[in-house]
Amino acid sequence: MSEKELKKFSSELDDAENTARIRLFEKAAKKYFKLAEKASTLKKDIYWSLMFLAHLYAINYVIAKKADPVASGAIGKFLELEEKVPEQKITIALPGSGYGEFETTRIFTELRAIATLYDGFFKRNPTRVREAIPLFLQIGDEPLFYSRYIEPIKRRVTGSRAALECEARAQLIEGSRLADPDPSGAIPHYMIAVRALRAARLYEEETKQRKILTGLRTIRTCWFCGRRVQGAEHLIWMESSVSPYFINLLKQNNEDTRIVSGNRIVACQPCFKAISNEADRIANIYYQKLKAEIEDLRRRIAAIRG
Repeated sequence: MSEKELKKFSSELDDAENTARIRLFEKAAKKYFKLAEKASTLKKDIYWSLMFLAHLYAINYVIAKKADPVASGAIGKFLELEEKVPEQKITIALPGSGYGEFETTRIFTELRAIATLYDGFFKRNPTRVREAIPLFLQIGDEPLFYSRYIEPIKRRVTGSRAALECEARAQLIEGSRLADPDPSGAIPHYMIAVRALRAARLYEEETKQRKILTGLRTIRTCWFCGRRVQGAEHLIWMESSVSPYFINLLKQNNEDTRIVSGNRIVACQPCFKAISNEADRIANIYYQKLKAEIEDLRRRIAAIRG
């Protein structure tokens, strides 16, 4: 590269950096892609560093327009460079207001961790979700740069807390699969999850999952079939009329008085569904009968008018 070409190239580098600094990320990405193309023949030693910045600013641009940088493929393309970009410090403009020198490996680690969690979370794959944990732990107690822009984290958080969130998400996926067929088996997963959510400071999510955990622990005896049923999702409260006599009867027989609440009684799902279906069947019979009577009445009225 001649001195003139080097001077021009250096000027274009400064221009690209300034463009990124004022957060014109789309323009910055285009400028760095062009510079990388030039460097591929004129200055090969910085080609991959320029590609790093070009793809990173492409991610920043997707975030700036409030789109999904994982779904768009921007992060995937960036991560393809991981083995090609040498470990080094590069001046980077981050989303928001961050600007400074950062290790390339630090950026790669974070975005790979986030993309791995994203993939596992939306595919409901707990093994994949847990693959993100050691990556987040490499970052440790440092704040993440991109977490508040990308699902499912979508908040400011450290690497350590993101790792806790990963474990919670993985446990919830596993627990949710057992919640219907085996509530007892689901309980340990939800217990670990709520503890991890609390440690990760996801308090609203913790409260939500604690309610589900309470429901899983709920055990009642069905009023109709007398079976002990576990899991609030398997139980339905039905309006009835329960006099003190029936409360005393339950007590005298050492039966579970929790199957009554005011004038409501608890039924298991199969009993409730069977009763509902039978009620619908009977109601339909009367409806069809009433409809036929109305049609007959209309015909008589029409005959009188005619």
